[in-house]
Amino acid sequence: MVPLTTGFTQETPLHPAAKSLIGELFAKGWADPAKVHRASRELSILLGKAKATFAEHLNVDISQLEFLGEPDLGFQLGIAGMISEKCKIAHSQIDRQPVHAICRELSRSGHEVEILPVDKNGQIKIGQSKPEVLIWQVANGETGNFQAEQPAGYRTFLDCTTSGIDTDIPKDYEVALFDSTAWTGPSGLGILVIKKSNNWKYPLAHIDAIRSPKTFSIPLMIASAVALENYAKELNKARENAKVLSTQFIKTLQGSISNLQIASDLENRQFKYLSLIIPGIDGEQLKNELAESGIDIDSGSACKSADLRPSHVLAAMGFETTGNIRITFKPEHTSADIKQLADAIITKTNSLKN
Repeated sequence: MVPLTTGFTQETPLHPAAKSLIGELFAKGWADPAKVHRASRELSILLGKAKATFAEHLNVDISQLEFLGEPDLGFQLGIAGMISEKCKIAHSQIDRQPVHAICRELSRSGHEVEILPVDKNGQIKIGQSKPEVLIWQVANGETGNFQAEQPAGYRTFLDCTTSGIDTDIPKDYEVALFDSTAWTGPSGLGILVIKKSNNWKYPLAHIDAIRSPKTFSIPLMIASAVALENYAKELNKARENAKVLSTQFIKTLQGSISNLQIASDLENRQFKYLSLIIPGIDGEQLKNELAESGIDIDSGSACKSADLRPSHVLAAMGFETTGNIRITFKPEHTSADIKQLADAIITKTNSLKN
């Protein structure tokens, strides 16, 4: 059976290159990089190299980078920092839970909030909407679907927490948020890019002229840069491998499971993510049955908010939600792993239906 530590869930182990250095980085990370002691100078050099790595791969200037110890805080800082009094805001039905929560609060405080619909492929429909601030999800965390077209001419907040560097980052935006886990970096690190600081202001209470709380872990930040650099080198190979495995998996299931629905776009997506609906079964029950056999998958919504379950994303796209399962293909997976996974799902599905 597939080891539980490398199953098909969205959670991904730390990149081996970063994992091999993490102990050393924490051993050095106690120093204050702003001071002149030897340990501080050494850490400062590592910190500078890490920032340069982020700037290169995110295609921004080092001065535009802010690091956060709580990635989801980036939604609050980024969006609220762009908002002027009573301005109109637009976001999509398939946005992440923090976006929905922030925009609900902004609506209560008098802002006009428009929720943009999506089509069957999860493509956001802007139509004739003219928001002053547009919140734009580059890729969806449940389906992996990319937005085929990127908006231009808007004051845009980009949600890149799922997409990372797996696709070209749109150039026309003011603020963007990334999550370290998108490139198999450590969790607990968000990267906020403030590209146009003249139109943004720090929205939380503060004394000094700051743009973030500055409370992130330096060792985790450097480890994330190591993961990002290596992930970028391996990206094309990993993407192609995921596409091959995903195609194999879909063909096997389609030949054995009737009425199988695929919520993920077959071409325009992160191939490592696949969202399926098997009508007539309970996705959570199927997940549990597979777990007992040593195979881990995901089911239901990628969001953790109780009011957005089982999947506001699939519901917005017009799919059923009860039979939803989500598969994540990883670089270490082989064709034999995928056959084992598909066979197990087919067997368990037939058992549950009977």
